[in-house]
Amino acid sequence: MVLLGNATEGTNRMNQTDANGFRLVEAIIKAGLAGGGYTDYWFPKAGTDVPLPKRGYSRLNKSWNWVVGTGAYVDDIDVIVKEKKDAALAARNRALLITCVLALIITAFTTGITVLFGKRIAKPVIYAKDHTERFAHGRFTERFDPKLLALKDETGMLLQSLNLMRERLGTMIAEVSAASDKLGSGSGELSNTAQEVADGASEQAASAEEVSASVEQMTTTIHQNADNAVQTEQIGMAIQQLDNVVQRNAAASEELSASAHSLNDQAAILRESIARFEI
Repeated sequence: MVLLGNATEGTNRMNQTDANGFRLVEAIIKAGLAGGGYTDYWFPKAGTDVPLPKRGYSRLNKSWNWVVGTGAYVDDIDVIVKEKKDAALAARNRALLITCVLALIITAFTTGITVLFGKRIAKPVIYAKDHTERFAHGRFTERFDPKLLALKDETGMLLQSLNLMRERLGTMIAEVSAASDKLGSGSGELSNTAQEVADGASEQAASAEEVSASVEQMTTTIHQNADNAVQTEQIGMAIQQLDNVVQRNAAASEELSASAHSLNDQAAILRESIARFEI
């Protein structure tokens, strides 16, 4: 056995056992001859006589035909393992901390971007909804925000379409309002005309009555003369025709007056309906 600096160098320790009776030297040599391996045994540290667990590794050196081995105490290994383990845990904790901080930063950034884009998308939609409600209540006077109309996305296209609808509806309502004013004016003129026709029919009726009275006097005189019987009959027929004409004129004037009043009422209703809109 070769153990530099030790009195056992050059001695045969094949039968040496540890505190548990384990033949450690024999096991170390067998592990080396087997191609190399580990051997666990108990052995005191230098300067003490207290056996401690130790792990050795041995391997055959074919050039010298020697089994070369070395070992380390388990408690020393445990210290190193603990240091490495603590360093690994510290590195893991640092990595977790950095990961959590980065995750929070990314989450905050993503949330901010989401809220920003959400507001950007929601604002024009809410704006369009508000204007649509105003349209439903007949309010077309409020103009759209030029900045929102200038948007190039779908919401901008929606607002542009709503604004075009507002302009066209306002124009249409203004045209209908102007037409209703003309209709009201025309119905007034028609009513005046009907009144004039009725007055004329009344005058015609009065004239016809006067003519009828005169004709009756003439008829009485003519009846006294048998030769004028034919003329009397013709005069009676003329009076009847004149009376029919007067009655037809009176009926027509009444219908015209009724139509004028109905037209005027409809124009008033139309103007009242249009007055509810703000254009």
